[in-house]
Amino acid sequence: MNVVLLEKTKQRILRTPKRLNMKYWGTTTKFARRDGGKLFDQLEEPACHTQACVAGEILLAAKLVKIDRKNGGIIGLDGTEGCCLDMRQMATDAIGVNYIKARKLFQFKSWGAGFSDGWPTLFETMYHEAKTPQERAEVTAKRIDHFIATNGAE
Repeated sequence: MNVVLLEKTKQRILRTPKRLNMKYWGTTTKFARRDGGKLFDQLEEPACHTQACVAGEILLAAKLVKIDRKNGGIIGLDGTEGCCLDMRQMATDAIGVNYIKARKLFQFKSWGAGFSDGWPTLFETMYHEAKTPQERAEVTAKRIDHFIATNGAE
């Protein structure tokens, strides 16, 4: 497990809490708009107009992708847009864990069928109860710490 990259990712999340959104990542905030222009799980629009979840932040921390400053969204270093599944695999490879462990960091169990591997209920509940982007970032940082401490088992 690439603990150094996970620690770097955690610091990025704490520095840029407005960008963190576990539901929509690697996309522009315009894409994630719902309910009369509000964003699910996003109290403020990030300055870069791009959202990233843990997997997206891993890719940014590893410098495997960049933010499209003009249009928003996460793009490959060559300027091409990647499929979310490719980006998830890139993040999985970057932190050096298998797909099952990665799912425990990249998704919530509550997302429904097929998502039985996800954040432990305690962390997911804390994330949903957080009132500000900074609080969500702090919960996510704790989630990363727990993931490291359990070697990806939880």
